[in-house]
Amino acid sequence: MAKAYNARCIVLKHTKLGETDVIVTMIAEDGRQIRAVAKGLRKPGNRIGARLELFGEAELLLHEGRSLDIVREVRTIATNAAIRDELERTASASVEAELLEKLGRDGVILGERMYEMSATALRAMAEAPARKSVLIVAAFLLKAMAMQGFAPATRECALCGTPIERVHGFDVSYGGALCDACLSRLGICTTIDPAASAWIEALIFSTFAEIGEIESYPEIELLDLAHMWVREHAGFELKSIAFLKMLLM
Repeated sequence: MAKAYNARCIVLKHTKLGETDVIVTMIAEDGRQIRAVAKGLRKPGNRIGARLELFGEAELLLHEGRSLDIVREVRTIATNAAIRDELERTASASVEAELLEKLGRDGVILGERMYEMSATALRAMAEAPARKSVLIVAAFLLKAMAMQGFAPATRECALCGTPIERVHGFDVSYGGALCDACLSRLGICTTIDPAASAWIEALIFSTFAEIGEIESYPEIELLDLAHMWVREHAGFELKSIAFLKMLLM
């Protein structure tokens, strides 16, 4: 007999299955990834379709299956509907969802803190002006990588640990800010503008609500920087960033 269980989840991805079914990829409250079949989700008038929208948060009743679980009941917690109403919000949320989906593959459990941060970021995107969603997702990428153990050094040298009063060099591959001595010894060209160190620190240590209040910011540069950090330390590309950047041009 199939075992039933409850899970609070954020919907990350829909994948078509057959004529009317959908495989729903989600991050659960404990940080594990769940892939479950929502039968008939694409049928007009399906009773759970509106409760399993992308980027929404819901409480689900699921039955364990051989390879994929089955969605039986859904109760909405947060629709985050405004994300799906504005293209910039949708594109920004897609970047967040792609990172979570890729980090959580192969049974990797991301943890409860990652879930709560992800839910908070999506709510912030839904509530802030659409253009601010870009800065929010850039902050999310940096915060998520820091939570996974890849926090960039911003006030001390990433190589020798020497405190730095004024950052003159910042290198993604070396782990962040570099002191003058290490820069001179290595003879390297930094990968980004060293002034970005202050922005990185602001995005990591500010709340999403505070980030949504920032008036002026180099959105494309910060998005590129966050993507560089993910690519270097997580080892994969975020394909959804290309579409988001296209919207910003």
